[in-house]
Amino acid sequence: MATNGLIAHMPALLTDRGFASVRAASVVSVVGLASLASRLATGHLLDRFPAPRVVAILFTICAVGFLFVAYGASLSILYAGGLLIGAGLGAEPD
Repeated sequence: MATNGLIAHMPALLTDRGFASVRAASVVSVVGLASLASRLATGHLLDRFPAPRVVAILFTICAVGFLFVAYGASLSILYAGGLLIGAGLGAEPD
């Protein structure tokens, strides 16, 4: 629920912090692409390793991404946060 809430509000959060709307949209696009890649990778990882460990690692990565987005001041940090959030978002359905 927290991840989906952030995705819905991320463009407004970033534009309120002074980023152009095109940049905010590109960060959300990075989240979507990372989520797609994560869904494929998570399935592979779950076949090889215990599920609780895989999910714990991916959700920890997602939490770090939240911190990057919440406190990041540069676009590169926001993109990194988007990648990390997408990794956790892609792991949710699996």
